Amino acid sequence: MPTGKIIDFTFPTSTEVNKKENWRLTFTNTGDRGRVYAGIGNLQDNPNNLIIIYKGKNYVLPPGYIFYLYAEIDPGQYIADEGQVMFITEGNYMVRIEAGHLVGDRIEPDHIENILVEVRKPAAPPPEAPAPPTPGVPPGLTTPMWISIGLDAIGLAISIIGLALMLKRR
Repeated sequence: MPTGKIIDFTFPTSTEVNKKENWRLTFTNTGDRGRVYAGIGNLQDNPNNLIIIYKGKNYVLPPGYIFYLYAEIDPGQYIADEGQVMFITEGNYMVRIEAGHLVGDRIEPDHIENILVEVRKPAAPPPEAPAPPTPGVPPGLTTPMWISIGLDAIGLAISIIGLALMLKRR
């Protein structure tokens, strides 16, 4: 009889609502040749659905459902796979990582790991930083305005360039 065993896994333990996080799962067959599986489960009492993103497709897992990966492999061979996970509601989720074997179409778990995942609301964006002060301008004053005025009277051209006006902020 085949026996599924988790060799290694990576899964987030803390994240934000609607943020995609990477997962990775490696499992093997420690028994006879046959069909083994690994799964990621959203346990029954969790706050809401979670979404497994695998090979470009989204799989919505309501509480009480498991996402399965199957393989028929010889003893000692292993399967490594990865994807992403996203939680849609804040709260604490107990996620089950399991491996096992199949007897006909019936799933028989052989190895189970539970992970507590804390899901928070997204952080508020940081406030905009104030504009840096303009060199040479005292605090509380706006930057200088340069005015060029051209006057033409009786054929004389008067030009005033570089008049700096300092205006106080209200």
